[in-house]
This record gives sequence, C-alpha cells and structure tokens, in this order.
Amino acid sequence: MKRYHVNQIKASKIGILIILIVSVVLVSANGICEEKVNFIRELKAGIEKPVDVAVSPAGDVYILDESAAKISVFNSEGVLKVAFGEKGSQLGQMYKPKTIALTREGDVVVADTGNSRVQVFRPSGEILYELGNEGAVSGQFRSPANVAVDMLGYIYVVDDKTNKILRFSPHGAFLSEMQIEEMPKDIVFDKEQNMYLLFNESGRIVKYPAGSDVSIDIVNIDNGYNPLSYAVALDVDERGDIYIIDNNRNKIVKIDQDGKTLFSFGSRGVGRGQFDMPENITSASKDQILIADAKNKRVQNDANWRQQ
Repeated sequence: MKRYHVNQIKASKIGILIILIVSVVLVSANGICEEKVNFIRELKAGIEKPVDVAVSPAGDVYILDESAAKISVFNSEGVLKVAFGEKGSQLGQMYKPKTIALTREGDVVVADTGNSRVQVFRPSGEILYELGNEGAVSGQFRSPANVAVDMLGYIYVVDDKTNKILRFSPHGAFLSEMQIEEMPKDIVFDKEQNMYLLFNESGRIVKYPAGSDVSIDIVNIDNGYNPLSYAVALDVDERGDIYIIDNNRNKIVKIDQDGKTLFSFGSRGVGRGQFDMPENITSASKDQILIADAKNKRVQNDANWRQQ
C-alpha cells in the first residue's frame, strides 16, 4: 500500500475568499487508487460572482468578480491590499469581465468582454492602456473572452465570436492573429513556453510546443466518459500536470501529459470541496490550486498531494 499526502497549509483569512485547509491522502491497493480528502478548516465571507483568479510570484491573490466588475488583490497573508474597478464603459471601468492574467511586471490584463476590449492595469489599480476595440479588422475584437501571458510577456487574446487568437507585444502593440476552426474554451502557457488550448466541443486539449509547428492532442477518456467534453477551464502546474474543471460533474480532474487521470475530487454542493458551476482554476504552485467557485460565491484554495 502506497500513501501520498500533503502537509497542512497554515490557515490564512483572505477577506472575501473561502480558504479550505485540507489534507489529501491517496491510497493505492492492487493498482486501484482512491482519494481521501480531509478538510481541516474553513474561513468564509461572501462575494458576488468570482469568475477567475490569478496568483503573482510574490503570492498576491487577484480575484475577478464579474457581477461587481471589480478586482480584489490580497497579499499572501490574506490582507486586502487594493480593490479596483466598477461597472461602466469608460476607461478603467468594466462590463461582464471574464478572465484575467498577470504580466511579468505584475500588471493585470483583463478581458473586458462586455465592452469588447482588453484593459491593462497596474497592481495598484491604475489603468495603463487598453488593447483593441470593437470591430472585425486585424487587432480588433468582437468578444474577447480569454487572456493569457506567455513566459516572454506576450499577451494572447481569444475572441470567441471570430475564432481568432490575437497576439500583442508586452507593451500592447498588435503583432499577429491565428484563425482556428474550433473556438477554444481556455488558453494557458506553461513554464516551458508551451501553449495549451482547451477544445471542449471536440473533447481535447491541444498542446503547441514552443518552437515547433507540430501540435499534440491530449485526450482523456475513462470508461467511455470524456471530462474534456465538459471542461470549462484548465491550468498547468510546475510539473507539467494539467488541471481541468469538469463542469458536468463539478469535479477537478488532474491529468498528465499523456491524458492519464492522476487524481480527481469534488461534487455538486455547498460544502468544502464541493462546487456549483466552478468557472476557473489556477495552479498557484505544485501543491496548491485555487478554484473560482462562481455560483457558491467563493474561491476555494485546495492543497495537492506530494509523494513521500
């Protein structure tokens, strides 16, 4: 029998967040693995609709609230540093924002979807500039839904109305765009500069290795069920393992680069480790993940396991 576990995480009160302090034990017997999740503590307060979360290298946590059109920033100790944004169409205001990403300098890139633009803020909340505007020509958007920043600082924007991925320089200059047949649900980069696109319509992840013209399909089918067909978000941790949100089963599924399921947990509900329409996921480190649990109006911070 092999046992895997995580160290307990020190509890920290993060204002509007729900932080779950958990211990996970993975027991393997006769080749069959079962997970046991022990929740130690929950710290709770309310928010409206968290749809994305990002973590800086310093440990600051950025929460995007779609309903309030606001971004709240907390330090690693859970102290609120700043909150900025409001509903509207003026510069610095947002309407139905969907996703955020952080640049190497710590600036905040926001898919201001309802205003058909992307805005870039300083960590303090000061608006720097906006990318694009509504239109159909190169460099313009109809519905920018996802943003990502690669390891070199280039900004990528997925327009879910035109099936395009637009690429901008680290300073916001439009560079190029890629037309694709199927609209990706999410886009992320790993530390090796590889790009991953989630296509839930065809039930797959497509990996684009850095410096290569060859793409790699990653699929995950278990007993005839493909969670990628219901996935709404993904992220890649420091090891290269992939986390996805299976919105059909309200589960978090971890797979390797070959598509093999490593671990999964979650169910529909309001309890700790349960979800209701989770929207996004971020791997804060190889041992922690944060989930924007939208309908439950919270962000959950869960520990991963470490092999001993």
